[in-house]
Amino acid sequence: MMRLGIQLKKSVVLILWFGSCVSVAQSTEKTQVIKAKETPKKITKMDSKPSEQKKSVKITESQKKSLKREFDKALAVQLMAIRHQHELELQQLRQLLQREKKDFLSNIQPSRMAYFNSNRDVDLRRDYLLQEKQRIQAFYQKQKQQLEARKKEQAERIQKIQEQQRLKKMRFMKALSRNELPAQDLWPNEY
Repeated sequence: MMRLGIQLKKSVVLILWFGSCVSVAQSTEKTQVIKAKETPKKITKMDSKPSEQKKSVKITESQKKSLKREFDKALAVQLMAIRHQHELELQQLRQLLQREKKDFLSNIQPSRMAYFNSNRDVDLRRDYLLQEKQRIQAFYQKQKQQLEARKKEQAERIQKIQEQQRLKKMRFMKALSRNELPAQDLWPNEY
């Protein structure tokens, strides 16, 4: 007996059968006639993209070990790359803060001299020095907060990535335990 597969739309193939047939036909461009081997149980609709169909490729024990080793290595490399990027970001921030500090401190002396030259009163000078000290402390506190905020942001990012990696590894190991090739989206990608 024979079956005729006719494409209705790009993503759907309708299977018609004559007599007994079971093979599912898929065609993206033209009508296809297929010889069948058994009696079909029902009409089947299929997506025309074979990559979206779930294919489970069975793997051996040595392949499982190799895949696990490579997966663990890829996860570790991803974390190392992110930590390295964070170190570079912190280094750049520290350099920026050093330049700001240098500019801030270089402006203190001239402004103090200008104020002292215009005001000879000791009480006014004392008040100015106390205010200056408070401004300096506030400046250092602001810089410290900027650095701590960046470190906290980076720690949260690392924690989020580690949690994602933990979930991916769990799914990866589950696929390996079924002797199937794990999905490609489980592998670490760019950070």
